[in-house]
Amino acid sequence: MTEISLAWLLSKVAAPVVGATRQVLGRSLHDTDVWPEYGRQILTLSTCYHAVEDGRLLVIAVKRE
Repeated sequence: MTEISLAWLLSKVAAPVVGATRQVLGRSLHDTDVWPEYGRQILTLSTCYHAVEDGRLLVIAVKRE
């Protein structure tokens, strides 16, 4: 795979991930100033959140390098 086609492929894969990440962080209850960059490993814990009907609470951690 050439460098150009690899860059094109990564741009197509990364865009939806970045969009979803922004959406989740936009709903954050706490601001930690941590932005999980594309390619970094993240851990997600999903649990019930009874403040809203059928609510879910996500706890997201970014693996340190």
